[in-house]
Amino acid sequence: MDRLSASTQAQLTEPVKQEVRWVLADLEEESRERERALKMSLETLAHGMEELEAGRRLEEQRWQVEKDKLKAEMEAALKVEQKKCQAAIEEMAARLKQENMERLKEREKMEAEHTSLMAKIKMEGEERETSSKKTIEALMKDIESHKTAERRRAKEVENRALSVALTTAIAKQRLMAELKTQAERWMFANVPAKALDDDALKEVQENQSICSDDLQVLYTCYDHALPFLSSTL
Repeated sequence: MDRLSASTQAQLTEPVKQEVRWVLADLEEESRERERALKMSLETLAHGMEELEAGRRLEEQRWQVEKDKLKAEMEAALKVEQKKCQAAIEEMAARLKQENMERLKEREKMEAEHTSLMAKIKMEGEERETSSKKTIEALMKDIESHKTAERRRAKEVENRALSVALTTAIAKQRLMAELKTQAERWMFANVPAKALDDDALKEVQENQSICSDDLQVLYTCYDHALPFLSSTL
């Protein structure tokens, strides 16, 4: 009723005022109920929010713990992997170093063998060249010696042939002269001096011609038997 103006209250009757008072009282009670309900709702909401916040903080703490645990596990695993990688790298580096040293030793060995082989080949080549030169020089000397011996033998054969040819030619000339003389003696010895008329002299000359022809045939046969003498006579 206090909410109504004085003029309004003056216009209302007592029953109406009483009714208004009941309505207003109901409205005030309803308002208080709503206020209490709203307050309880707000308190419930605040409590729920507090619980949610507490749960969030708890979940956040649990997540942080899990995160820290996971981070620690990852860091530990990373350290283990790093150690493994470092060990593998060191092992690989040691193996590569060992292989490089072995390759270097093998290369030095091959270079030494190559140098030795080249020196041996060079020495053998020089020896073969020297031996070839010596062999060629000896062969040239042998050839020259053979040529000299051949020339000497050819000269000796030529000298002997000339000597034999001269001796044979002289003997042949003497033989032919002797045969001619003997034939002439024989022809004239068998003819009496008184028979040397023209006919007899002609017969003697014919016989002499025949004898000369026979001597020429004999000389030709003798010359064919010794053909190299014809060039020396």
